[in-house]
Amino acid sequence: MTTSVTVAGIDCGTNSIRLKVARVDENGMTEIVPRQLKVIRLGQDVDKTHRFADEALERAYTAAREFADILKEHPVDGLRFVATSATRDASNREEFEDGIERILGVRPEVIPGTEEADLSFLGATSVVPRTDLKPPYLVVDLGGGSTELVIGGDGENAPATQVQAAYSMNIGSVRMTERHLKNDPPTAEQIEEAYRDIDEHIDEAFRTVPAGRARTIIGVSGTVTTMTALAMGLKEYDHSLVDGYRLPVAEAYEVDDRFLAMTRTERAEYKTIHPGRIDVVGGGAVGLETAYWLATEHQRKVTCVEMLEHFEEGACTANRGHLIHYFEAEGGQLINCARVTRFENGHVVIARNRAKAVPDPYCTWAPIIPKNVENPLAPKMTNEEYIEQLEADLVVMAIGNKGDDQPFLSAQQEMVAAEVHNIGDSYNTEKPGNMWQATKAAYNLAIRI
Repeated sequence: MTTSVTVAGIDCGTNSIRLKVARVDENGMTEIVPRQLKVIRLGQDVDKTHRFADEALERAYTAAREFADILKEHPVDGLRFVATSATRDASNREEFEDGIERILGVRPEVIPGTEEADLSFLGATSVVPRTDLKPPYLVVDLGGGSTELVIGGDGENAPATQVQAAYSMNIGSVRMTERHLKNDPPTAEQIEEAYRDIDEHIDEAFRTVPAGRARTIIGVSGTVTTMTALAMGLKEYDHSLVDGYRLPVAEAYEVDDRFLAMTRTERAEYKTIHPGRIDVVGGGAVGLETAYWLATEHQRKVTCVEMLEHFEEGACTANRGHLIHYFEAEGGQLINCARVTRFENGHVVIARNRAKAVPDPYCTWAPIIPKNVENPLAPKMTNEEYIEQLEADLVVMAIGNKGDDQPFLSAQQEMVAAEVHNIGDSYNTEKPGNMWQATKAAYNLAIRI
């Protein structure tokens, strides 16, 4: 009889956090839950401040809560949470460790760079088709905060999957961007500065890792796989096509140079880099109408944010139900009881009430009772706000019943997305409240985008 255990691993890096749940037995590993990945940018400004930003911690906690919900549905025999580069450098890492332990019941293991290198090598070489790739393997793990170089044996004098030398250096996609590439697009001087910084670290690494012996280079991490997908010409990212793909060095240089010279707006056009996520701020008739058309007519991934408990309060039940039903069918996300607090670093930051009494935004059969009528069966609403960040390559401000265009001007100033549009009462500041004009504006904008 085969015995098995169910285990979960969480890898928390500088830029993203991943969860994997699998059943392991003597025959190998079977994935139970599709691998989960959240971009949390935990290492935001750590290279400069040497501490976690409050909003970065909130993003990490939000992801951890989502992982906790998954683990409740799929109980495991063991859970390991591993944190890497950014956590090693943060002076307030204990605050982060305490917060994660409260949510998941396990304390993060902050591993040194050498162990991170060993684990990267073990994971990468475990899936190498050894019949046609020649050892020694050099594994390059290009993370957000650090990069690891690891070389294994030649397969004769030492096993190909046994680490022979490893080196971890504090250069990664987030660090290099924050440290050097500050313009959009980066200037030639900034790119040259980044090259010099990287070359100095690699020269030091090569004193420890004999990279010249390598016969196969294996790249791992989101940066490597994303750039590979771009070199392949994929319209959308598909890990089943990217995993194991052989990329000639010349093609890697070409795609790197091409995208390095692009503006953020130009890069946002490539779904391979960023899924076409759009945040529509304002969930009344205008916001939901815009979100609906963007989702159904343009097949975009849309998030619609609403301050109130219900979307389209005051609208006809049939119309409201139609929009919400078809919006959900297109994969649209509704977030109610949430408010936009600010725009920063290409994100929309919201304060979201996650109390149990918050109604299901997709439920349209329940009647919306007038404010002056008390429902004795309704659960008491409490306020349990959490800070969350939403990525966007386009933001639509559709704020109703208030002639206020300041949020729109703030979004423009912070360059929160490649496109920022202003419609509804937040645009018509002189005469807010005209439903027909607002809905018409929503339709006209949605079909134009």
